[in-house]
Amino acid sequence: MLSVEGSLASRDGVGGTAPVRVAEQLGEAKVRSAEFRFWVQG
Repeated sequence: MLSVEGSLASRDGVGGTAPVRVAEQLGEAKVRSAEFRFWVQG
């Protein structure tokens, strides 16, 4: 039987919806956001 958790966890490729991948992507987005914020503010 499929579960939501199992389905999400199985999508663990780059850009996937597995919780570990989402956490990685969120971390990268925060880093890039900070870099762009610094660039914009000069």
